Amino acid sequence: MDSSRLRVVLSSVLIFAASTSGQLEELCANNDPSKECLLREAYYPQGLWNHFAGFYCYNYTNDARLHYKYNYTSQRVMCNNKVAGVPAAIIDDTTTAVYDYKNLTALTYIMRSFKSEALFNNFLTCCREAENCCSEHMDNINIMTSE
Repeated sequence: MDSSRLRVVLSSVLIFAASTSGQLEELCANNDPSKECLLREAYYPQGLWNHFAGFYCYNYTNDARLHYKYNYTSQRVMCNNKVAGVPAAIIDDTTTAVYDYKNLTALTYIMRSFKSEALFNNFLTCCREAENCCSEHMDNINIMTSE
């Protein structure tokens, strides 16, 4: 194994160790723990919704609108006292960014991949509309899939 590959593996192990031993970010504290929203046949707690909706808004963006598309991984967080995984863009060997459009640090990275501010604003519109859909239109009656 060459030295650069070894550094990547070691840094991944260190990042994983740090995330498992430290305090994980609580994302669902301010949301109704019983509220879930449906996205592509999966139910997500409302507190994690922005992360998954933002991921899909980004992942399904036409490649012609992007300079490059980030690969992604899963980042560990807490939601209602349970460990959960949310998608995160792999920016480089040591940096990931969540797809939550309310996270300004993450948006700085995500914005760089778009060819223009107007195209980036389309991504933001998708995220806002997804959040509105979850908070205003989804409830236990209208998100149940047909049997």
